[in-house]
Amino acid sequence: MRPARALNGILMVQTISSPGRASTPKIDPIRGIATPPVWMLVVLLGLPLFLTGCQYIQEGWSALQGLESGPHVSGDKGIAPRAVEIPPSLPTGSNQPEDALPDTPSLSVHHARFRPQDSVHAVLDANGLSRAKIIKILRVSRPVRKLSRIRAGNRYEIAVSEGVIHRFLVQVDDERQLRVYRTNQGALRARMERIPYDIENVRVKLKVRGSLFGSISRAGVPLSLAVKLRGIFEWVVDFHKDIKEGDTVELLVESRSLSGSPAGFGRILAARIKTRGSEKAAIYFRSGNDSYFTPNGETLRRAFLRSPLKYTRISSRFTKNRFHPVLRRFRPHLGVDYAAPKGTPVRAVADGVIVFSGWRGAAGKMIQVRHGRGYVTSYLHLSRIKKIARRGGKIRQGQIIGLVGSTGLSTGPHLDFRIKRNGTPMNPLSARLPAGNPVLGRKLREFRRLAKNRIAQLESVPLLAGAADLASARSPQPVF
Repeated sequence: MRPARALNGILMVQTISSPGRASTPKIDPIRGIATPPVWMLVVLLGLPLFLTGCQYIQEGWSALQGLESGPHVSGDKGIAPRAVEIPPSLPTGSNQPEDALPDTPSLSVHHARFRPQDSVHAVLDANGLSRAKIIKILRVSRPVRKLSRIRAGNRYEIAVSEGVIHRFLVQVDDERQLRVYRTNQGALRARMERIPYDIENVRVKLKVRGSLFGSISRAGVPLSLAVKLRGIFEWVVDFHKDIKEGDTVELLVESRSLSGSPAGFGRILAARIKTRGSEKAAIYFRSGNDSYFTPNGETLRRAFLRSPLKYTRISSRFTKNRFHPVLRRFRPHLGVDYAAPKGTPVRAVADGVIVFSGWRGAAGKMIQVRHGRGYVTSYLHLSRIKKIARRGGKIRQGQIIGLVGSTGLSTGPHLDFRIKRNGTPMNPLSARLPAGNPVLGRKLREFRRLAKNRIAQLESVPLLAGAADLASARSPQPVF
């Protein structure tokens, strides 16, 4: 309906008389002109908005129709795009199982990454597979690895010929991939494989300027290496206290590639931290449950972590005479205060049993854990206590038992961490804590030979360097 014609229709409606009453318009006594009824003014003012809304509705409907006709498919986690064929990046041809159905000239191979809204079902459906075939693939893979949860960013490959799937590869993590493939006899099989990276050892060297994480980030090396480094030394190095400006960090790392393209870094094979007055080294070697040892074969893993928090700073140390900021008097402080934002996860520093969990006066919400050899650790001023930290419950080293808070007698969010042995308070920053198991005796000779080689490589392998004391700014980006 055109606006002009619609307006004429409305004006005509006003002249129609209702039963028993003449529709005479009101006269404005000041202007001397007829004043239309209120309802008519409302209609006249709302008409342009109504017509504009109709136009947007029509455009939106057209857009939706265009989307439905495009190459999209509804998946388990939303709308998944059809796979786009890009140059292959996996050496799948040379790594296929012996009983796999050979590739054919008509084979269509697609590579892509899972997006946050993608699901395996949606990806397979977008590549033209029927529901029955998709269910069969999921059923075959279930005994090896369920495909219900795939991390966004993981790569997949699908090869189809005339509606028949030849293989479906899904990256499970940084090291493994799941392969579902069709055999020569036509059956589908699934197996877990190691991703066939090409490995080259490289050396990273940097000086700490500010924080360790900041130095690694500025050097252009992925922060994942800093996380791995912390995991290696967290039992023997307190990264809040021990690492200072100017300290040196050296790493011997696996540099990975796939089909000639950089694929990030792998394991840290050896590491060395040189601080003022001390040097700590770690060698990768599998022995028992441990992976990193000193060059002498002693494990770096300890029965106790050096810190219950991962990322924080020390605001108050262990002392026999500290001025209390709330009580305004000097008194002993038999623990270490770690300043951290409210809600920061608090880890159990060792295996043990919860002996207290709840509110305790000035300590606020507190957890006490009894460990072996007479050790007891306490975690004060928590904002929340996790369900696993109930009294009498067993916990493992590294488990999150609570969150940083400011309950009790406290001036701000922090964790007051304390250690006692046989009732005697110990300084958490300097206490000599029990060590783990060394390299097994039957493997000691093999380890010493490897350790000597790794230490030599820390001196001789070419530096991945963009400056004399910084790691390269051209860090490889993962392609798988």
